[in-house]
Amino acid sequence: PEVAPTSSSASGVWTLQEAAENQGAETWPDWETPVVASGGTITTVGDYKYHTFTSSSNFVVSDAGTSGAIEYLCLGGGGGGAGGNSGSSNSGAGGGGAGGFDDGTFTVTATTYTVTIGAGGGGGAANTDAASGNNTTISTISNVKAYGGGASRAPASANADGLAGGSGGGGSSEYGGTGGGVTLAGKGNVGGNGAQTTAGGGGGGAGSAGTTPAFIGSNNGGAGGTGLNWKSLGTFYAGGGGGGGRNAGASGGSSIGGNGSQPEYNQASTAGATNRGSGGGAGSSWDNSARSITQAGSAGSSGIVIIRYEV
Repeated sequence: PEVAPTSSSASGVWTLQEAAENQGAETWPDWETPVVASGGTITTVGDYKYHTFTSSSNFVVSDAGTSGAIEYLCLGGGGGGAGGNSGSSNSGAGGGGAGGFDDGTFTVTATTYTVTIGAGGGGGAANTDAASGNNTTISTISNVKAYGGGASRAPASANADGLAGGSGGGGSSEYGGTGGGVTLAGKGNVGGNGAQTTAGGGGGGAGSAGTTPAFIGSNNGGAGGTGLNWKSLGTFYAGGGGGGGRNAGASGGSSIGGNGSQPEYNQASTAGATNRGSGGGAGSSWDNSARSITQAGSAGSSGIVIIRYEV
Protein backbone atom coordinates (compact mmCIF):
# COMPACT_ATOMS: atom_id res chain seq x y z
CA PRO A 1 0.00 0.00 0.00
CA GLU A 2 1.03 3.60 -0.62
CA VAL A 3 2.45 5.49 2.36
CA ALA A 4 1.71 9.20 2.94
CA PRO A 5 4.84 11.40 2.85
CA THR A 6 6.26 12.49 6.16
CA SER A 7 8.03 15.61 4.78
CA SER A 8 7.16 18.12 2.09
CA SER A 9 8.71 17.32 -1.29
CA ALA A 10 8.35 20.81 -2.78
CA SER A 11 7.46 24.37 -1.86
CA GLY A 12 3.71 24.68 -1.30
CA VAL A 13 3.24 20.91 -0.81
CA TRP A 14 2.01 19.66 2.60
CA THR A 15 2.06 16.25 4.19
CA LEU A 16 -1.28 14.82 5.27
CA GLN A 17 -0.36 15.61 8.90
CA GLU A 18 0.48 19.25 8.03
CA ALA A 19 -2.77 19.58 6.11
CA ALA A 20 -4.78 18.21 9.04
CA GLU A 21 -3.01 20.51 11.52
CA ASN A 22 -3.58 23.64 9.42
CA GLN A 23 -7.20 22.73 8.78
CA GLY A 24 -7.79 22.30 12.48
CA ALA A 25 -6.08 25.60 13.30
CA GLU A 26 -7.92 27.39 10.45
CA THR A 27 -4.60 28.57 9.04
CA TRP A 28 -5.21 27.70 5.41
CA PRO A 29 -3.34 30.09 3.05
CA ASP A 30 -5.23 33.01 1.49
CA TRP A 31 -5.23 32.38 -2.24
CA GLU A 32 -5.15 35.54 -4.37
CA THR A 33 -8.13 36.15 -6.63
CA PRO A 34 -7.94 38.31 -9.79
CA VAL A 35 -9.92 41.37 -10.79
CA VAL A 36 -13.20 40.54 -12.56
CA ALA A 37 -14.27 43.24 -15.03
CA SER A 38 -15.98 43.96 -18.34
CA GLY A 39 -15.78 46.67 -20.99
CA GLY A 40 -13.79 47.34 -24.15
CA THR A 41 -12.30 44.61 -26.29
CA ILE A 42 -11.08 41.86 -23.96
CA THR A 43 -8.10 39.62 -24.71
CA THR A 44 -5.91 37.37 -22.57
CA VAL A 45 -2.20 37.16 -23.35
CA GLY A 46 0.02 35.13 -21.06
CA ASP A 47 -0.62 36.06 -17.43
CA TYR A 48 -2.59 39.23 -18.26
CA LYS A 49 -6.11 40.15 -19.29
CA TYR A 50 -6.38 43.29 -21.43
CA HIS A 51 -9.30 45.70 -21.91
CA THR A 52 -8.75 47.91 -24.98
CA PHE A 53 -10.93 50.99 -25.50
CA THR A 54 -10.90 52.70 -28.91
CA SER A 55 -14.16 54.56 -28.28
CA SER A 56 -15.76 56.02 -25.16
CA SER A 57 -17.35 53.39 -22.93
CA ASN A 58 -17.37 51.98 -19.38
CA PHE A 59 -14.88 49.80 -17.52
CA VAL A 60 -17.06 47.88 -15.05
CA VAL A 61 -15.35 46.17 -12.12
CA SER A 62 -17.65 43.58 -10.54
CA ASP A 63 -14.97 42.15 -8.21
CA ALA A 64 -11.73 43.92 -7.32
CA GLY A 65 -10.11 40.63 -6.33
CA THR A 66 -7.45 40.39 -3.65
CA SER A 67 -5.33 43.41 -4.62
CA GLY A 68 -7.40 45.39 -7.14
CA ALA A 69 -4.16 46.26 -8.95
CA ILE A 70 -4.31 47.34 -12.59
CA GLU A 71 -1.89 48.88 -15.07
CA TYR A 72 -3.06 51.34 -17.70
CA LEU A 73 -2.13 53.30 -20.81
CA CYS A 74 -4.12 56.48 -21.42
CA LEU A 75 -3.37 58.25 -24.71
CA GLY A 76 -4.75 61.59 -25.94
CA GLY A 77 -5.81 62.33 -29.51
CA GLY A 78 -3.08 63.54 -31.86
CA GLY A 79 -2.95 67.09 -33.21
CA GLY A 80 -3.54 67.90 -36.88
CA GLY A 81 -1.07 69.29 -39.41
CA ALA A 82 -1.78 72.70 -40.98
CA GLY A 83 -2.07 73.39 -44.72
CA GLY A 84 0.53 75.00 -46.97
CA ASN A 85 0.56 78.67 -47.98
CA SER A 86 -0.88 79.23 -51.46
CA GLY A 87 0.64 82.71 -51.60
CA SER A 88 4.21 81.48 -51.30
CA SER A 89 6.59 79.92 -53.79
CA ASN A 90 7.77 77.49 -51.12
CA SER A 91 6.25 76.82 -47.71
CA GLY A 92 5.93 74.03 -45.20
CA ALA A 93 3.67 73.69 -42.19
CA GLY A 94 4.64 71.92 -38.97
CA GLY A 95 3.51 68.39 -38.17
CA GLY A 96 0.87 67.71 -35.52
CA GLY A 97 1.99 66.78 -32.01
CA ALA A 98 1.18 63.35 -30.56
CA GLY A 99 -1.35 62.95 -27.78
CA GLY A 100 -0.10 62.83 -24.20
CA PHE A 101 1.23 59.41 -23.08
CA ASP A 102 0.11 58.61 -19.53
CA ASP A 103 0.78 55.16 -18.08
CA GLY A 104 0.88 53.88 -14.53
CA THR A 105 -0.84 51.71 -11.93
CA PHE A 106 -4.00 52.09 -9.89
CA THR A 107 -6.04 50.13 -7.33
CA VAL A 108 -9.64 49.66 -8.45
CA THR A 109 -12.76 48.96 -6.42
CA ALA A 110 -16.00 47.28 -7.48
CA THR A 111 -17.51 50.20 -9.40
CA THR A 112 -17.94 51.64 -12.91
CA TYR A 113 -15.24 53.80 -14.47
CA THR A 114 -16.12 56.00 -17.45
CA VAL A 115 -13.51 55.93 -20.23
CA THR A 116 -13.54 58.94 -22.56
CA ILE A 117 -11.45 58.64 -25.72
CA GLY A 118 -10.14 61.90 -27.23
CA ALA A 119 -10.56 62.38 -30.97
CA GLY A 120 -7.69 63.48 -33.16
CA GLY A 121 -7.55 67.08 -34.37
CA GLY A 122 -8.48 67.89 -37.95
CA GLY A 123 -5.91 68.84 -40.57
CA GLY A 124 -5.83 72.30 -42.14
CA ALA A 125 -6.76 73.18 -45.72
CA ALA A 126 -4.60 75.62 -47.69
CA ASN A 127 -3.71 78.68 -45.59
CA THR A 128 -5.58 77.18 -42.63
CA ASP A 129 -4.49 76.23 -39.12
CA ALA A 130 -5.06 72.67 -37.92
CA ALA A 131 -6.96 71.66 -34.77
CA SER A 132 -5.42 70.21 -31.61
CA GLY A 133 -6.35 66.73 -30.39
CA ASN A 134 -8.79 66.09 -27.55
CA ASN A 135 -8.11 64.78 -24.06
CA THR A 136 -8.55 61.15 -22.95
CA THR A 137 -9.59 60.37 -19.37
CA ILE A 138 -10.57 57.56 -17.01
CA SER A 139 -13.11 58.92 -14.54
CA THR A 140 -12.49 58.97 -10.78
CA ILE A 141 -8.90 57.78 -11.18
CA SER A 142 -7.06 60.85 -9.95
CA ASN A 143 -4.42 62.41 -12.19
CA VAL A 144 -5.19 60.09 -15.13
CA LYS A 145 -5.63 62.51 -18.01
CA ALA A 146 -3.83 62.42 -21.34
CA TYR A 147 -3.91 65.79 -23.08
CA GLY A 148 -4.55 66.07 -26.80
CA GLY A 149 -1.58 66.79 -29.05
CA GLY A 150 -0.85 70.34 -30.16
CA ALA A 151 -1.72 71.43 -33.70
CA SER A 152 0.39 73.43 -36.13
CA ARG A 153 -0.46 76.81 -37.61
CA ALA A 154 -0.50 77.69 -41.30
CA PRO A 155 2.82 79.06 -42.63
CA ALA A 156 1.09 82.28 -43.69
CA SER A 157 0.14 83.05 -40.10
CA ALA A 158 1.95 85.98 -38.51
CA ASN A 159 2.38 83.64 -35.55
CA ALA A 160 3.54 80.33 -37.05
CA ASP A 161 4.44 78.73 -33.71
CA GLY A 162 3.17 75.23 -32.99
CA LEU A 163 0.56 74.85 -30.27
CA ALA A 164 1.26 73.23 -26.91
CA GLY A 165 -0.38 69.91 -26.05
CA GLY A 166 0.33 66.36 -24.92
CA SER A 167 3.26 66.77 -27.30
CA GLY A 168 3.79 70.06 -29.12
CA GLY A 169 2.95 70.82 -32.73
CA GLY A 170 5.78 71.66 -35.10
CA GLY A 171 6.59 75.25 -36.01
CA SER A 172 5.74 76.34 -39.57
CA SER A 173 7.88 78.17 -42.14
CA GLU A 174 7.60 81.74 -43.52
CA TYR A 175 8.29 83.26 -40.10
CA GLY A 176 10.33 80.36 -38.70
CA GLY A 177 7.78 79.36 -36.07
CA THR A 178 8.86 77.76 -32.79
CA GLY A 179 7.72 74.25 -31.90
CA GLY A 180 4.89 73.95 -29.37
CA GLY A 181 5.51 73.01 -25.75
CA VAL A 182 4.22 70.25 -23.49
CA THR A 183 1.11 70.72 -21.34
CA LEU A 184 2.15 68.18 -18.70
CA ALA A 185 5.85 67.50 -18.16
CA GLY A 186 6.97 63.92 -18.65
CA LYS A 187 3.99 62.94 -20.81
CA GLY A 188 5.27 64.14 -24.19
CA ASN A 189 7.89 66.21 -26.04
CA VAL A 190 8.14 69.56 -27.80
CA GLY A 191 7.69 70.12 -31.52
CA GLY A 192 10.55 71.02 -33.85
CA ASN A 193 11.06 74.57 -35.09
CA GLY A 194 10.20 75.63 -38.62
CA ALA A 195 12.92 76.65 -41.10
CA GLN A 196 12.37 80.26 -42.07
CA THR A 197 10.64 80.63 -45.47
CA THR A 198 10.57 77.00 -46.62
CA ALA A 199 9.90 73.95 -44.38
CA GLY A 200 8.04 72.97 -41.21
CA GLY A 201 9.26 71.24 -38.07
CA GLY A 202 8.10 67.81 -36.96
CA GLY A 203 5.49 67.37 -34.25
CA GLY A 204 6.69 66.07 -30.90
CA GLY A 205 6.20 62.39 -30.01
CA ALA A 206 6.03 60.47 -26.75
CA GLY A 207 9.58 59.17 -27.23
CA SER A 208 11.39 62.24 -28.57
CA ALA A 209 11.02 65.83 -29.70
CA GLY A 210 10.09 66.77 -33.24
CA THR A 211 12.99 67.48 -35.58
CA THR A 212 13.91 70.94 -36.86
CA PRO A 213 14.85 71.16 -40.58
CA ALA A 214 18.59 71.04 -41.12
CA PHE A 215 19.08 74.73 -41.99
CA ILE A 216 17.29 77.97 -42.78
CA GLY A 217 15.99 77.74 -46.34
CA SER A 218 15.91 73.91 -46.30
CA ASN A 219 13.24 72.42 -48.55
CA ASN A 220 12.99 69.27 -46.42
CA GLY A 221 10.56 69.14 -43.50
CA GLY A 222 11.54 67.96 -40.03
CA ALA A 223 10.67 64.40 -38.96
CA GLY A 224 8.04 63.70 -36.33
CA GLY A 225 9.18 62.66 -32.86
CA THR A 226 9.24 58.94 -32.12
CA GLY A 227 6.53 57.06 -30.26
CA LEU A 228 6.83 54.58 -27.40
CA ASN A 229 6.41 50.79 -27.28
CA TRP A 230 4.15 50.28 -24.25
CA LYS A 231 5.27 47.38 -22.04
CA SER A 232 7.52 46.21 -24.90
CA LEU A 233 4.54 44.45 -26.50
CA GLY A 234 5.58 45.44 -30.02
CA THR A 235 3.07 48.23 -30.74
CA PHE A 236 4.17 51.87 -30.82
CA TYR A 237 1.95 54.76 -29.77
CA ALA A 238 2.05 58.57 -29.95
CA GLY A 239 4.32 59.39 -32.87
CA GLY A 240 4.63 63.00 -34.06
CA GLY A 241 3.53 64.15 -37.52
CA GLY A 242 6.13 64.99 -40.14
CA GLY A 243 6.72 68.58 -41.29
CA GLY A 244 5.93 69.68 -44.85
CA GLY A 245 8.58 70.69 -47.38
CA ARG A 246 8.83 71.40 -51.11
CA ASN A 247 11.33 68.66 -51.92
CA ALA A 248 10.66 66.22 -49.10
CA GLY A 249 7.85 66.02 -46.65
CA ALA A 250 9.25 64.36 -43.56
CA SER A 251 8.23 61.00 -42.15
CA GLY A 252 6.01 60.69 -39.12
CA GLY A 253 7.53 59.31 -35.92
CA SER A 254 7.87 55.50 -35.62
CA SER A 255 5.89 55.09 -38.88
CA ILE A 256 2.67 55.93 -37.00
CA GLY A 257 2.76 59.72 -37.19
CA GLY A 258 1.44 61.13 -40.46
CA ASN A 259 3.89 62.05 -43.23
CA GLY A 260 4.35 65.62 -44.39
CA SER A 261 3.50 66.54 -47.99
CA GLN A 262 6.00 67.25 -50.78
CA PRO A 263 4.32 69.13 -53.63
CA GLU A 264 7.24 68.98 -56.08
CA TYR A 265 6.56 65.23 -56.36
CA ASN A 266 2.81 65.60 -55.78
CA GLN A 267 2.80 63.48 -52.61
CA ALA A 268 0.03 64.44 -50.21
CA SER A 269 0.28 64.45 -46.44
CA THR A 270 -1.12 61.50 -44.47
CA ALA A 271 -3.05 61.12 -41.23
CA GLY A 272 -1.76 59.63 -37.99
CA ALA A 273 -2.22 55.85 -37.59
CA THR A 274 -5.69 54.91 -36.30
CA ASN A 275 -6.08 54.80 -32.52
CA ARG A 276 -2.40 55.46 -31.92
CA GLY A 277 -2.76 59.05 -30.66
CA SER A 278 -0.39 60.25 -33.37
CA GLY A 279 0.04 63.63 -35.06
CA GLY A 280 -1.08 64.37 -38.61
CA GLY A 281 1.33 65.17 -41.42
CA ALA A 282 1.72 68.77 -42.56
CA GLY A 283 0.86 70.45 -45.83
CA SER A 284 3.18 72.53 -48.01
CA SER A 285 3.32 74.48 -51.27
CA TRP A 286 5.41 74.93 -54.40
CA ASP A 287 4.96 77.61 -57.01
CA ASN A 288 7.07 78.15 -60.15
CA SER A 289 6.49 79.19 -63.76
CA ALA A 290 5.35 75.69 -64.74
CA ARG A 291 2.83 74.93 -62.03
CA SER A 292 1.49 75.91 -58.63
CA ILE A 293 0.58 73.31 -55.99
CA THR A 294 -0.67 73.86 -52.45
CA GLN A 295 -1.34 70.80 -50.30
CA ALA A 296 -3.47 70.41 -47.19
CA GLY A 297 -2.40 69.00 -43.85
CA SER A 298 -3.91 65.82 -42.38
CA ALA A 299 -5.67 64.84 -39.18
CA GLY A 300 -4.20 63.41 -36.03
CA SER A 301 -5.55 60.06 -34.85
CA SER A 302 -7.76 59.35 -31.86
CA GLY A 303 -6.39 58.17 -28.55
CA ILE A 304 -6.77 54.86 -26.77
CA VAL A 305 -7.03 53.37 -23.27
CA ILE A 306 -5.60 49.95 -22.42
CA ILE A 307 -6.11 48.40 -18.97
CA ARG A 308 -4.46 45.17 -17.93
CA TYR A 309 -4.24 43.00 -14.80
CA GLU A 310 -2.89 39.60 -13.81
CA VAL A 311 -5.22 36.62 -13.93
